[in-house]
Amino acid sequence: RFAINPKDDDSWERAREIHKDQLLVIYAKVLKEKNPKLEAEAMKTLQSLIAGKDVFINKEFIDKTIVPRKAPSKSKPQPQQKTQQGGFQMTPDLEGPSVRFAATPATAPTLSEPGSAQVQGRAPQKGGSKKTITPKYAVQVSNELFHNGNVEAWKKILESYQTKYPDLTVHIMYEGEVINDINSLFKWGKVKHGDSIFFQVSGEEILGVSKLQKYLYEGASQRYTQFLKLGVGRVLNLF
Repeated sequence: RFAINPKDDDSWERAREIHKDQLLVIYAKVLKEKNPKLEAEAMKTLQSLIAGKDVFINKEFIDKTIVPRKAPSKSKPQPQQKTQQGGFQMTPDLEGPSVRFAATPATAPTLSEPGSAQVQGRAPQKGGSKKTITPKYAVQVSNELFHNGNVEAWKKILESYQTKYPDLTVHIMYEGEVINDINSLFKWGKVKHGDSIFFQVSGEEILGVSKLQKYLYEGASQRYTQFLKLGVGRVLNLF
């Protein structure tokens, strides 16, 4: 969910593309006088523009005397540095969900040593950062089908990513449609060998995208089983 102010170029950064089944709500208001006819015309024109149609821009849509206000940037004093920087630590419980797997690019996930497993969290973000969204990244399916095992592997990978980066959101797309429930990708024969599934990441400080793409590719291959070796409720430590 995000708002776009047509007079603010920066607000368009979060709307690179509009996908099938996404809800778009348009508000229009003539500020100088009451003019519902002009408001309705402006909304209809914007709908046509988004649909890719040629449109006529009524000069009355633009009021050059009104400039959007921008909040002045205020420099905030830096908080005092603490001894332990960049996050927090959690003591692992060998029977609970905090036991993690450590993965390297060349090997499958392996169990961390008891007493040394850690979850590195990020410090809370300072206010004023601008949220952005990445371009779409393609993940080609190299398994014969993208079946239930591949779906479960992707769920584990995404869970690991969002545990590491809780302020970021991963968006999955297939054939131009936003996939809100990844389980819907498992319909026998729906996603075949050679098909591409796309993803984007949105948030303020986007990290770990190349790793995420690599692991999702592995999860869409015959090597997906390496992500399924943990019990229910346990999270992979991939990032």
